[in-house]
Amino acid sequence: GTSRPPRTVTSSAATRSAPSGPGACSTDECGSTGRSRLEAMKPTGKLVWMEGFLPESEIARAFAAADATVQPYRHIDQSGVLLLSLSQGVPVIATQIGGFAETIRPNNGLFIRAATAEAVSEALDVFVAQQSRIRAAEVMGTGEHLAWRRTVKPLLSTFEMSLCQRP
Repeated sequence: GTSRPPRTVTSSAATRSAPSGPGACSTDECGSTGRSRLEAMKPTGKLVWMEGFLPESEIARAFAAADATVQPYRHIDQSGVLLLSLSQGVPVIATQIGGFAETIRPNNGLFIRAATAEAVSEALDVFVAQQSRIRAAEVMGTGEHLAWRRTVKPLLSTFEMSLCQRP
């Protein structure tokens, strides 16, 4: 734990698909008013706004500064940001869809109950209240079974066996 105020990094996909409302806003849905409201939070240090894709050189710094990633997707199967977040020890706050339901657990994040502004705000409040129960080292371990070295290795031995059995 640190004494810095809570801040959140959101992925560009989450920002594009986030419901409108306090603390979460798609620029398409909220228009300039919603965006202005979020941008006004920047100077307070309570929000770090990152829009679009981050250069490789900025990713580690962004995740090191994050208390969580917020991913209020409406439609997705799996997210590279989800796995990257977990591998960096950063908890995930996300809607319960796609592969998120199989990956997010109480020790690595929490679910947003619905794709609404109220539900996103509620999930953020719950996270801030319970943030001390989540440990970065524990979060890092929760996605380990999904690492390429774990998922591909068994497949390689299967392919090798089938290639060796060919006439």
